[in-house]
Amino acid sequence: MNSGSRGLRLYTVLYLVFLYLPVLILPVFSFNDSIYVALPMKGLTLQWWQEMVAQTGMHLPQRR
Repeated sequence: MNSGSRGLRLYTVLYLVFLYLPVLILPVFSFNDSIYVALPMKGLTLQWWQEMVAQTGMHLPQRR
């Protein structure tokens, strides 16, 4: 493996981490008690999940 191929592989890995790391971190903040995405988290809550489930527009239509 030459250095150009190794550099391209490193660039690809770093690029994918840059893209997907926020997507993996955001669900952790959905349990945050605060309305702001910030550290340190103020507390744990399921309020945002309950509000999401209560939104009927988010449900799949019932098949008849």
